[in-house]
Amino acid sequence: MGDIMDKKRVLVADDDLMWRSTLREELEELGCKVDVASNYEETRALLEQNKYALIISDNKMPPIRRAGLQLLAFMCLEEQGKQRTPFVVHTSDENNETIKRVEEFGGIYRNKGSDEDIHEFLKKLLDA
Repeated sequence: MGDIMDKKRVLVADDDLMWRSTLREELEELGCKVDVASNYEETRALLEQNKYALIISDNKMPPIRRAGLQLLAFMCLEEQGKQRTPFVVHTSDENNETIKRVEEFGGIYRNKGSDEDIHEFLKKLLDA
């Protein structure tokens, strides 16, 4: 494991326990410190308290229908004029409007059903 990934702090936000666990395990295997949240409010509080090397959020989390987009928009405002934190909207929502909005806000869209290996996807993001 290289120095590039040592001690990178990542936030994983998803209301699905299986996805939270899977992403946490993959990221810890890559040497990251991982914070997890299961809803919009927890995620927003963690974003206000901490700095992250990477943020991964589901788009549909209680109580907000498009929580991932709302959180991405929040980070755009918070980081205005600063270096942006990579933000992945990891969702099963394949709506073209969702994909377009993620890209407009400078985020990375990833479908949960993607054929791309999750470990390789995360490694590429962390190596960037």
